[in-house]
Amino acid sequence: MPNNQRRQFIKQMLGASVVALSTPTLSANSGHKKVVIIGGGSGGATAAKYLKRFDPSIEVTLISAQPLYTTCFMSNEVFSGDRTIESLQFNYQSLEAHKVRVVIDRVERIDPDKKQVFTQSGQDFAYDRCIVATGIDFKWQDIAGYSQAAAEQIPHAWQAGKQTRLLYNQIKAMKDGGVIAISVPPKPYRCHPAPFERATHIAMYLKRHKPRSKIIIFDANTKMPMQAHFEHIWRKDYGYQTDHAMIEWRNGADESQIVEIDIQQKRLTTAFEDVETADVINLIPPQKAAEIALKTGLADSSGWCPVDLISLE
Repeated sequence: MPNNQRRQFIKQMLGASVVALSTPTLSANSGHKKVVIIGGGSGGATAAKYLKRFDPSIEVTLISAQPLYTTCFMSNEVFSGDRTIESLQFNYQSLEAHKVRVVIDRVERIDPDKKQVFTQSGQDFAYDRCIVATGIDFKWQDIAGYSQAAAEQIPHAWQAGKQTRLLYNQIKAMKDGGVIAISVPPKPYRCHPAPFERATHIAMYLKRHKPRSKIIIFDANTKMPMQAHFEHIWRKDYGYQTDHAMIEWRNGADESQIVEIDIQQKRLTTAFEDVETADVINLIPPQKAAEIALKTGLADSSGWCPVDLISLE
């Protein structure tokens, strides 16, 4: 995007309540201005950088729960061995070089009336505008037997970093001839093609190192994104829909939606009451907007923040 177009876009963003919790326009000529950004992922970090480039006088504070951000995009390449987890990790030194104040803390609540953000450590931050870019959370209760603690044994790996390492190590330790189960939750969830991309990258690793192994995808939905593309690759490289297929895709809400897990036995139960076991389970739970978005009223009854698909407001 040319610089003049980028500048115009950021001006529109500042004046249009894109993801803000206050309504007045933040003018480039309104004197001292404070913007607090909650979430240090790609969205929050990008907003922080370009706000400072647009107007260096804006006091921009970015609050991140972790000192390192690990990107979810491209993290599936870790499973095929094409990328290391370290290559996906970023700190905030470059943002600090842009004069963004970076705070490592966890936000507990937002007071939109007083325009204040309160953190776990007891700090509070006043703002004129607040950007909330906190990503997703999980509906743990939708799968009996699964929880945030259980994810330390049965990873979802849908937030990259420690979970990605855990799943990779489990696949690496699995015996040749083992079965890997991947569950796909009902839509909507973050990045609809990603479970099938993940299966493909895992299959790349298995074909080289554990060729007698198998991947079973339990999909709560009846169609997969980019279905023709994935099925073409799977047929060409992994014997899809043959007696010797490395990847099997089971779909349909009743037959393949996972509703219960036995952690110790590594046993999955579908809504149709079929029971399956696997050596490695990648259980991706149903999802929603992050808790802070729900508590602040940014999300609606669907559990997600409504977005105008034309303007992205």
